[in-house]
Amino acid sequence: MEGKVIRIVEGEKFNTFLIWLKESGVCGRTYTGATYRNWESWRDIKVGDYIGGLAWKDEERKILDADSPVHLIQ
Repeated sequence: MEGKVIRIVEGEKFNTFLIWLKESGVCGRTYTGATYRNWESWRDIKVGDYIGGLAWKDEERKILDADSPVHLIQ
């Protein structure tokens, strides 16, 4: 899936990324931080970036899998 990062909420232990999903028009969220193994994929992503490679972890709860192979879309 593809989407646009619309908000990043920084926390003490992790950051929450809110992403508007292009295919469905709904917002999903995911959580990651500097101590998580997937941080390398997320650390340079900013609000307004379009990203691809997203997958659901729990579609009913609108949680995206932070281990998805995310990448910037130009």
